[in-house]
Amino acid sequence: VWQGYAVQPGHRKRRLYISRANAKTRRVLNEQELLPLLSRYGFEVVRAEELTYQQQVQLFYEAEAVVAPHGAGLTNLLFSAQCQVLEFHPANLIKAHYFLLCKALDFSYSAVVGTTGDRRENYTVDVNEVEKWLQGIGF
Repeated sequence: VWQGYAVQPGHRKRRLYISRANAKTRRVLNEQELLPLLSRYGFEVVRAEELTYQQQVQLFYEAEAVVAPHGAGLTNLLFSAQCQVLEFHPANLIKAHYFLLCKALDFSYSAVVGTTGDRRENYTVDVNEVEKWLQGIGF
C-alpha cells in the first residue's frame, strides 16, 4: 500500500488531532478549548475530508500520536508504523472498533469518555483528562 501511494519515508514524526468540526455528527463541542492544549504539545489539526487519500496515507504513516473523536478518520491508523492513540467517545455510545484495531497493531490506546451525546452524538470532553494523557505519554 505504501508503495502504491508513493509514501515517502521521512524522519519527521507528527502528532495529529483529527477534527470532526465539519461533520454533522460526533463533534466535540468544546474543541476550541482543546486546540490550544494540543498545540502546546505539538499537535496539528487535520480535517481528513480535505485531503486526498494519498495525503491521508502519508500523514498517518508519519504519525507518532493521534487524538481524535470516534470516526472513520481513525481507519487511517492502518498506515501508521507505530502510534499512540487517544480516542474520544460520548458517554452513551462507546464503540470498540479502533481499540481493537490498535490492539491488533500493538499500538498504545487510551480513551476519554465525554458527556452524554445529544441527538447527533455531539458531546464535550474533559480537557484536564486530555492533558493528563499528554503528560503521561511523555510529550
